[in-house]
Amino acid sequence: MLLTAAALGLTTAGPRPLGLLLFLFASLTIGTGLVGLLLHAKAERLRRETESPAAELHLYRRADCDVDRVVVEKLAKGIGDLRQKIADSFPKLVPESFVPHFDRGQTLLRENDFPAAFREFCRAMHELARSYNSVRTKSEMFQPVWEKKRKKL
Repeated sequence: MLLTAAALGLTTAGPRPLGLLLFLFASLTIGTGLVGLLLHAKAERLRRETESPAAELHLYRRADCDVDRVVVEKLAKGIGDLRQKIADSFPKLVPESFVPHFDRGQTLLRENDFPAAFREFCRAMHELARSYNSVRTKSEMFQPVWEKKRKKL
């Protein structure tokens, strides 16, 4: 693009043969780029045709794990604190689907069924996170500070 602009500038304001030569060079550069792009697209298409399909994803819904009372109680306390914090800030954000999971987790915890209680608390936390993330703005994302200012002594 810059070569084309320079060629047009030289053609109108400067020596005509130099401008035409520069314009031909710019056209050749753009043409070479387009040919390279077409060759790359063709090679990519051939690679996808010959490549084996992606392996099937296997998801397992059931797996045994060692979950004890301490872990489940910490999770329940964290979710309760998170729920309170969200309810204080945005009362309408606590979804109705959260309550049955959380209550069922509390019941299972009292019955000493720790893996099932853990599962229900995770479902409750998922409902809270999904509700909160639906209204979260992009400005709340992590933005690193690359340059730090030095403090003057």
